[in-house]
Amino acid sequence: MAPTANNITNHNAARSPQSILHLREDTLSQLLVSANIRPGGRYLVVDDTGGLVTAAMMERMGCEGRIMTFTENDSPPAWGVLGIMNFNEREMDCVRWLNWMEADEAYQRRTSDLRAVRLC
Repeated sequence: MAPTANNITNHNAARSPQSILHLREDTLSQLLVSANIRPGGRYLVVDDTGGLVTAAMMERMGCEGRIMTFTENDSPPAWGVLGIMNFNEREMDCVRWLNWMEADEAYQRRTSDLRAVRLC
């Protein structure tokens, strides 16, 4: 089976629905349609589903465009789903992450962070 957003959603819904916040396939597709996700777009995402929403967006966009995700941690996000989607480095290049704490002027980003934010 190919690792698609629909297959991963159905698998997780059957095995551990709490890991994807009980998101169903029809709800995910409605979310993508409502947000008007399309190739070449630029999007801001808060994703607590292990990267499922971000992966579905990348799949729908064909990895053409930009996605900025926000995290609560001072470390790279836990994107377990993106790891099993078999995206290559070029395809992953359209995704960047930003920490909510960076809105505070006193915050200093650690230099050891793996993915620096690049705004286009």
